[in-house]
Amino acid sequence: MLNFGIRPDEFSYPSVLMACGEQLDLGFGKEVHNSILVSNYGESICVRNALISMYGKCGEVGVARVLFDNLPNKDGYSWNSMISRYASKGMWEEAFVLFEKMRLEDVELNIITWNTIIGRCLRTGNYDRALDLVYQMRTCAIMLDVVSMASGLCACSHMRSIKTGKEMHAFIIHGGCANFLNVENALITMYAWYQDHRHSHIIFQQMEEKDIISWNSIISGYAHYGKYEEASFLFREMLLCGFRPNYVTIASILPLCAREANLQHGKELHCFIIKRQDFSEYLLLWNARGGYGEVALKLFEETNNSGIKPDLISLVAILSACIHSGLVIQAGLLKKAEEIIKTMPFEPSADMWATLIRACQIHRNIDLGEWAAEKLLALRPRNPGFYVLIANMYTTASCWDKLARVRTYMRDLGLLKSPGCAWVDLGSGFEPFSWNYHMRYIPYWKD
Repeated sequence: MLNFGIRPDEFSYPSVLMACGEQLDLGFGKEVHNSILVSNYGESICVRNALISMYGKCGEVGVARVLFDNLPNKDGYSWNSMISRYASKGMWEEAFVLFEKMRLEDVELNIITWNTIIGRCLRTGNYDRALDLVYQMRTCAIMLDVVSMASGLCACSHMRSIKTGKEMHAFIIHGGCANFLNVENALITMYAWYQDHRHSHIIFQQMEEKDIISWNSIISGYAHYGKYEEASFLFREMLLCGFRPNYVTIASILPLCAREANLQHGKELHCFIIKRQDFSEYLLLWNARGGYGEVALKLFEETNNSGIKPDLISLVAILSACIHSGLVIQAGLLKKAEEIIKTMPFEPSADMWATLIRACQIHRNIDLGEWAAEKLLALRPRNPGFYVLIANMYTTASCWDKLARVRTYMRDLGLLKSPGCAWVDLGSGFEPFSWNYHMRYIPYWKD
């Protein structure tokens, strides 16, 4: 173009700068910038926006910010481009500051910028802020896209706000986005976390197309709350449908095998892991679940020494190994379990606190058990088994006041433990019997 004597204009420069940014060709981009400086288009908003984008994509965020600050008449593209460049480099503090400043100046944000900021809130655990931004998008008359809706559902899941989640679901149906794959997956996860497995399963069954995330979401939802039969059935159905389990699938189903003492199913999964080379790096999970506490702990330490950050699954696995390996007393692994749960970069789940409480009861460590019980009660779980576990520990320690408080919690939440029963041979077959408050046997059925 230059060889033919044709001079670039305000439309040519942005196209070339965009290509430089995509190719990360900073050298040629600077040559184009020099050409712009001696041209008549240095003040063009389109050209200067293209320069900001090019320098930002090539890693020169500081130069991009200088160009942005010197831009007299910034438009929406200028702001959105600068925020996106900060976000792409992980400079979230600067991105948030610019985002708030942009809103104060009443500049229109595009949907990509909104989704970028919301996504960062989710990744940093600021779920209230993420959900608030989704609602602000609606009040600003911004049409939510599939990413925005999935992000809102993710925030609702973590906040355990079933009312807000159902409102979001209704809004999604009204907006005609309920049949998008990532939205359906987010809905499955949300209802599973609410322990509303019926709605979760209905959404799963009505999906026209499923991916591995869909299967993992429904399986992990059942597995998290100890529903072994449902999780196992779905796992086998997944295999029959031709889907190959990944690490998330195995990490969801394998702990249930240990919890339900299903050795055969555990062995089948072990064989599957051995055959798959891509699972070889996850030996920590298998050793922890298999009761090889010393091996799991050694692998955990090697992982940390190698600079690899453990994820939630690894931390749960090593915690379980410390508690269930039978080495708790002689190796002091109960103390190690306490240390891990205090320093882990994730919020411990109700199952993890319950596991620690059970170990404290077995090994008579009431102080640690009370601490874990307080943490578990603060979560107000809906599983009555957790409260019974805490009550049994307090009974063992003769802490009657605290025992009464646990029973009050159960009553306030409307939770009831199913009564135990015995099977008695009446000659014509076995029948269940239970004790009532008069301490006599009563039939388990009603005439």
